[in-house]
Amino acid sequence: MLYLMGFDLLTGVFMLTPLALIDKRSGASMSGILRNWGLVFVGDFAGAFTIAVMMAIIFTFGFAQGPDAIGQKIGAIGEGRTIGYAAHGAAGMLTHFIRGVLCNWMVAMGVVGAMI
Repeated sequence: MLYLMGFDLLTGVFMLTPLALIDKRSGASMSGILRNWGLVFVGDFAGAFTIAVMMAIIFTFGFAQGPDAIGQKIGAIGEGRTIGYAAHGAAGMLTHFIRGVLCNWMVAMGVVGAMI
């Protein structure tokens, strides 16, 4: 949906911009790609951080109290989805990395689908 509205996600940009360089399109350069990646990263990070702060405000009534039961459950889910891999050592980190790669692949396929 973001791509259809003209916005970029870093995962889609990782796929599309090198293709322009490989295809030798005019204006495509390695410095331009790195600049684009940096700008999209900053924008995506700012958006994600903003959403995280808004969610924290919702679950803590403006930071006036601790998170309610739903906020605690969401926190436990997030912690379990990330820290849970640490118990498996290097195999857990490999699994976590491959899941990220596959997630990136699905987002990139969504970008291609939106272009079609």
